[in-house]
Amino acid sequence: NGSILQAFMLENGISEKNVAFFVSILQVVQVSVMLLVSPIVDKFKNIVKICGCVDLSLVAYSLLLGSICLLSDFSPDTKFAMILIGGITVNIIQSLNTILSYKVPFLIMDINDYGHLNGKIGIVGGITGALISALLSFLTSISDYNSVMLIMYIASAVIMIVCALIVFSYKSKEDSEPEFKNEKKEKKNINIFKYPPFFILLLPNLLRGFNSGIFGTALTIGYYVGVADSSSGATLNFVLQIATLLSSLLYTIFTKKKLDDKMLLISSIVMAFSMSFMIVGNNIVLFYVMYCIASFVINIINNAVPTAVMRIVDYDHIGQFTTWRMLSHTLGSAVAGAVVMTLIDIFGGVATLIFAALCQLVSGLVYYIYIQVLKKQNKYLM
Repeated sequence: NGSILQAFMLENGISEKNVAFFVSILQVVQVSVMLLVSPIVDKFKNIVKICGCVDLSLVAYSLLLGSICLLSDFSPDTKFAMILIGGITVNIIQSLNTILSYKVPFLIMDINDYGHLNGKIGIVGGITGALISALLSFLTSISDYNSVMLIMYIASAVIMIVCALIVFSYKSKEDSEPEFKNEKKEKKNINIFKYPPFFILLLPNLLRGFNSGIFGTALTIGYYVGVADSSSGATLNFVLQIATLLSSLLYTIFTKKKLDDKMLLISSIVMAFSMSFMIVGNNIVLFYVMYCIASFVINIINNAVPTAVMRIVDYDHIGQFTTWRMLSHTLGSAVAGAVVMTLIDIFGGVATLIFAALCQLVSGLVYYIYIQVLKKQNKYLM
């Protein structure tokens, strides 16, 4: 549901409001599935293999999107229905991955290396993403849009098959470490609602989700107010990937110094500034620049929050905590997608973006203060 898919939908005649609805309904589905799975999240076994199987679901969705490129005679409503049904189906499966993937680092690596490795992953992802976005932008400028997207979606299906095979090759501690097996056999009565980090960080996670939901529809907002068009999708994704690359480079440096709390606070402040000016004056250059800055800091936030959580939450609570953290984040994103167009109609685009930016600012501030308290109590894993 990122900028490339939003641009793909807009290019195929699907309305801005339907695109916003699509983004929102996927978030609602994700919240619902997480809520259903939360009571049994700690009972899953073979977690790494499950995540590999989940990756294969994206193969089917990529091929579905590719097939739409061939259906030029189909109405926009029919195409929208196909994308929506396919998206909901895949998102049900992906929701399980969203929960379990946060347990994978505990099973395949030293958790103290998580932040640094996450930054390196962002660097690799940023480079490949930027190259693909640049290629996509170039090809769509010289060739038929849907013909190019057909090739891209087939290629993405092949890539996801390779990714799944790589995940299957991981060696999990569930299989190799007897001590870990014994720990898993012990039945522990975990009540997440009595766990202090849960209720202290619940509202910040919800506010962060609302901000992410608004930012995730930046292309649709820009299109709606007249500052961008459907061709901006590849450009925005290129900007996003470059910002991801650069911010990941910066993050890998500072995460070694255990500065996640300060990075989170500073990034939230910069996020508030950049989002507030994104569509001021309907200037496309300013839109791209502010989007780039916002993308830069939101990637730092997206790295710093999970790393901070790994330092705050113990293994016994990480499954349920992650479920509820993602639930609150996704619920915030779903609400944002559902009301963004209404907010713009009533208050205007600039005011809507300012409000979303303030949500992230409050979220970052609460995280920062709580981490300072835990550090004084020697309860923050360093």
